[in-house]
Amino acid sequence: QPPEFARPLDWNAQLACSVLAQPPSSPLMESWPDAPPLALFSDLDTELKLVCDNSLEASVVEQRADAIAQYEKVKEASGVEQSAYLDALALVWSRALSVRLPRPIGTRYLLVPYLDLANHDEKPSAIYAASAVNGGVIRLHAARKLSAGDAVTIRYGDWPSAHYATHYGFVPRTNNRHSNWL
Repeated sequence: QPPEFARPLDWNAQLACSVLAQPPSSPLMESWPDAPPLALFSDLDTELKLVCDNSLEASVVEQRADAIAQYEKVKEASGVEQSAYLDALALVWSRALSVRLPRPIGTRYLLVPYLDLANHDEKPSAIYAASAVNGGVIRLHAARKLSAGDAVTIRYGDWPSAHYATHYGFVPRTNNRHSNWL
């Protein structure tokens, strides 16, 4: 649950505030690696221009403006530093999973430690879903027969290349029907 002051904010700002509210030694925080290099933090005048993709540049400019607008609201309520907020936001963008929960809740973005370490694959080796068992859990199921040493992969969604670059720090090289700049 996000802190009370964050509840009117966008889902990603709520989750970033939830991350910031965790003690650094919590199992949640200890399970996460650093966020990948996201386009949000790239230099607009040099790095982003190298990609030569106007839709990516426009997406990053829009995302950056939204992130700063949300940060101003967070700063007002909590006093958190901008760099800490943006680091938490990058963690949320690169780690949050879209999960369909039972009605009346619907689809939500959740932080699911350890499952969030699974890499993306268009043909994943596993799928995840919400279950009402034991008061509500996220369950991971093999999508095919797995052998010892096989990677556990999930599908992050069907997104344009700009979304993958902005939120996950990579663009799939294969089976990406949206890619026009690989």
